[in-house]
Amino acid sequence: MTDGNYQVLARKWRPQKFDQVVGQSAIVRTLSNALDQGRVAHAYCFSGIRGVGKTTIARLVAKGLNCSKTDVPTSEPCGECTACVEIEESRNLDVVELDAASQTGVDSIRQLNEVARYTPLRDRYRVFIIDETHMLSTNAFNALLKTLEEPPPHVVFMLATTEPHKILPTVLSRCQHYPLGRISQAEITGQLQRIASAENVSVSDDGLAIVAIAADGSLRDAQSLLDKLIAFGGDQVDDETVASLLGMVDRELLFGATKLVAEQDLAGILKFVNKMVEQGTDLHQFALGLLGHLRALLVVATIEKAGEILHLPENDLARLRNQAAMFKIDDLDRAFALLSGSEYTIKQSEVPRYQLEMVLCRLARMPRLEPIEELVSQLRS
Repeated sequence: MTDGNYQVLARKWRPQKFDQVVGQSAIVRTLSNALDQGRVAHAYCFSGIRGVGKTTIARLVAKGLNCSKTDVPTSEPCGECTACVEIEESRNLDVVELDAASQTGVDSIRQLNEVARYTPLRDRYRVFIIDETHMLSTNAFNALLKTLEEPPPHVVFMLATTEPHKILPTVLSRCQHYPLGRISQAEITGQLQRIASAENVSVSDDGLAIVAIAADGSLRDAQSLLDKLIAFGGDQVDDETVASLLGMVDRELLFGATKLVAEQDLAGILKFVNKMVEQGTDLHQFALGLLGHLRALLVVATIEKAGEILHLPENDLARLRNQAAMFKIDDLDRAFALLSGSEYTIKQSEVPRYQLEMVLCRLARMPRLEPIEELVSQLRS
């Protein structure tokens, strides 16, 4: 790991071919067909959260357009020719990447427009990849619009953004827009399993599932988290290390707090919070974890195959079902709303302990709702 040439996992495992892209099968298929059929648009826009493949796909399209192993665009760039290697290493003179976050002004786009007038130096197309496009100024967008309205035949623009709604509508309307969705937990877990195996790192499936949940749909975030775990635990990473480094709340705390709320044990709640404070537990993270726990209780109470949504071990699902039986669904709904409304206050408070104690006590004292059928029956009797 001390090798000066070490690459972080997100770079080392960046897809080199379309079939290596994770979680964007429909978009990959559409772009691959477009390249093979010669139906290449003059402008594309890839949008989505961080780490779902926007820039990666843009580079793959650039490779497909300019791969020198074929005479026409291809969906299977070789990855070995001069053009492909240079694009991967960001040193191809015909493929220009512009970081709009640091070059927001109109002058940058005017220079780009000037370069676009000329034919490629060597490859088939001049490709302009504009990252964080939404950061461009209004004047810069207007300057770009002129080229998009009458694009030279040898030029392809590819815009990448996390906030497509901030792109000038007249610019966006001249692009083929591909919204990249969050990558599923199952797909992220599967990719992490492949990476861990190739890197000779031992991490349990449950541990990788926790990483996938924490990544929230971003494969790059998941790979960065795995890097962090390997740096701490080496080639043996246990579940306790995963939970600790990712700031995950001990599940036993969540079950314990919920049990005290169900039993309306105010004294127990105050002692429970005091113990967490003494142990140095992050009370805001605990509140967020409890929100997730209440959601999990609602899921197991309403869905038979809850594991397909929660991705938890069967023993945890069984415990959730047992605890969910202590509440009515309406009570879980009200508890979630109350805690959700207090979460920000707990985060901002100089004394989060007081806020957490009060909200847990309010949850415990909250009157339990009775089904209307039972109330009607009682009135009739």
